[in-house]
Amino acid sequence: MDYKKNMREAYLREQSIITNTFKKPWGYLFLNEDNPIFHQANHALITDETDIDQTLEEIKYFYQSKGMEPHIYAFHDDDQLDRLRDKLIEHGYKIENDDEIEMILAHPVIEKREYRQTFKRVTEIDDDFILKNMSEEERTYFPKAMKLLIKDKNRHFIYGFIDGVSATSGIIVDYGFGISVLENVETKANQRNKGYASELISFIVNYFLTNMNGRLILAVENEQAKHIYEKYGFRQWHGGSKFWTASIKLSK
Repeated sequence: MDYKKNMREAYLREQSIITNTFKKPWGYLFLNEDNPIFHQANHALITDETDIDQTLEEIKYFYQSKGMEPHIYAFHDDDQLDRLRDKLIEHGYKIENDDEIEMILAHPVIEKREYRQTFKRVTEIDDDFILKNMSEEERTYFPKAMKLLIKDKNRHFIYGFIDGVSATSGIIVDYGFGISVLENVETKANQRNKGYASELISFIVNYFLTNMNGRLILAVENEQAKHIYEKYGFRQWHGGSKFWTASIKLSK
């Protein structure tokens, strides 16, 4: 199985749910002007570096002309950042997230425990859910995306609730060729350092083994989070992809 090729194809399919795709000679532009600050719906992928200077300027102009920050994402090409780093910096892009590593659920640890949180796969949201469970900043962009993504049966939105309000959350995306990715793992700021993140990962491991199959992978850069994942059987995966982003902040 060509993992990176499959992931590239799956990524493009996933993008079609939340944004518009513009194929260019050098790669892809994604644009959703109804949700302009949601970067996942508004970024570029570079697949041909032949005229990289022109490409980087075109990406910059495209998004800035629409009042958006230009963002470029990695596209499952492990050596690309090494090739582009100097050019990205030269054209004013700031490189981020390049310290992330991929991990895979290699030796699952199954716990039989009582959770303080009530865990649930969320399959629909309404205004009450948004008000209770999203920060003021998240409400500016995430509800629009979530309402589209939650309809996809291959996305499992897992929330942990305390007294009816979410403390933790994560999304398992089944890419359809034996690979699922755990994304957007979060503990609310007022619930951190209470062991809730550990509970979430424990539940997700059990949920995945019970309801899904194949391999479960994730990307992490936080050392504390890495230790939690290791506790439940995740190990660094050298067969995965290196992730990074590059962006230019808008001038105020």
